[in-house]
Amino acid sequence: MIPNEKLYKGHDHPDHPGKPDHPDHPGKPDHPDHPGKPDHPDHPEKPDMPITIIVNAEDKTLPVGTKQLSYEDVVMLAYGNYDSSSNVIYTVSYSNGPEQNRKGNLVKGQSAWVQEGMIFNVSRSDKS
Repeated sequence: MIPNEKLYKGHDHPDHPGKPDHPDHPGKPDHPDHPGKPDHPDHPEKPDMPITIIVNAEDKTLPVGTKQLSYEDVVMLAYGNYDSSSNVIYTVSYSNGPEQNRKGNLVKGQSAWVQEGMIFNVSRSDKS
């Protein structure tokens, strides 16, 4: 027995040289293109539906395909405009969100994933 034989791993052992390199298999592409999903008449794709969320206790319908809303988007939905001056601060909180963001707060520069029935509360403060 070779001392410290436990330290050698498979082909690293001096009495058992490593396996020769295996050349790439010619004729087999490394990563074939994945074709699109075939049409399945038994399982048609779900049509995109608009999402209705609640902003400051009012229902708001988002355009089809909306997946996320930014801080600014939510403020626009709440107040109809976004005042970016340093004198105005908006506080945005949300609940009933999807798995990625169930509840929390949004700050300038952030976005949140949205889902049907999500609730946003937006308040406006003026530094005066």
